[in-house]
Amino acid sequence: MKDNRGVTLIELVIAIAILTSIVFAITSFYVSGVKGFARETTTASNQTEVRRLSNQIAREIRRSKEVINYMGTQLVIVDSNNNVVTYYRGANNTFYAGYGEYDAGTRIIGIDYTLCISEQIKEFDKVINGDQITLTIESIENSEGETYTLVTELNLRK
Repeated sequence: MKDNRGVTLIELVIAIAILTSIVFAITSFYVSGVKGFARETTTASNQTEVRRLSNQIAREIRRSKEVINYMGTQLVIVDSNNNVVTYYRGANNTFYAGYGEYDAGTRIIGIDYTLCISEQIKEFDKVINGDQITLTIESIENSEGETYTLVTELNLRK
């Protein structure tokens, strides 16, 4: 029996335990990396969407001749040709823009509300105080439940 080669049961159990620990550590590292990447990608996408929307609305406001808080739920922007763009947040985190005309300063006509411009907006609020407009736009949550909020203050040109 002096030439008996092989491993004992104890050696085999120890080798399997060490190998299992190494595989578990590598898997945990990989999974946490994938989750972190997904979370940060969603966060960056949400931030980009909120900034894009804020910039779009701010550009429209800067070009406008009048801004109206229409029915408390919509932001209506009237340009010098009495063309109108109206922004509002609908259901399911969807943000819409509608385009139409402003009839002699009395009512909005011919609005097409079907243009969805974002599906990542959780909240949209605006405060119009004289010539100052404050927009607050909040994104949907990422996988960690975090949102991104952007507050933009604009002054109407006279």
